[in-house]
Amino acid sequence: MTPSLFHVKPARSARQHSGAAASIACGLLLMAGQTVWADVHKCTAPDGRVNFSDQPCPAGQVGGKTKYGAVAPPVAPPAAPKDASAQSREDMRGRMRAALSPECRALSDKVTRYIEQGTGQTPEAVVKADMARFEQQCAKQTEAAMQAEMERKAAERKLLEAQQACQEKRRVLESRRGQRASLSEQDQRALSVLESEVARDCR
Repeated sequence: MTPSLFHVKPARSARQHSGAAASIACGLLLMAGQTVWADVHKCTAPDGRVNFSDQPCPAGQVGGKTKYGAVAPPVAPPAAPKDASAQSREDMRGRMRAALSPECRALSDKVTRYIEQGTGQTPEAVVKADMARFEQQCAKQTEAAMQAEMERKAAERKLLEAQQACQEKRRVLESRRGQRASLSEQDQRALSVLESEVARDCR
């Protein structure tokens, strides 16, 4: 154990809340500008008309929603240079779509078209059947893809924490090496241990 003289502040680990992470993943995907998976709300108006939407039902309408569905992409703003976060979201979207089978991608596209078309374009029975098929056939694939993304993010965080720890260790070494001659034997040994850790872990 390195004595307190050479104490290196550990990088703070983010707590893992799978439910919150899943919600965040969905939110990021919704911002990706491509078709993604989310709750689909079925809204029945007082006159009996049925609408499917990714938004909660307006007041006065009877609401319901599927566990999974597909939502239409948001209206794209004018083209602008991509920043790192936008590229990251696009990469995530590509990985998630690639994780789905061709059948599930086709089902997702069909449900998306229903939402884009609005009420009356497709019989309600057909819409309900396709949405039920998406739930039955694609829920596990969607969940697995989201889990893979969460694990990927966790690995990225772990790598970042290790890099930050190495930066701190190097900072301590730089500040103590010039003082080696004036250090006690115990502190010199601690400095040597820290040098070994940096050589081993911070390449």
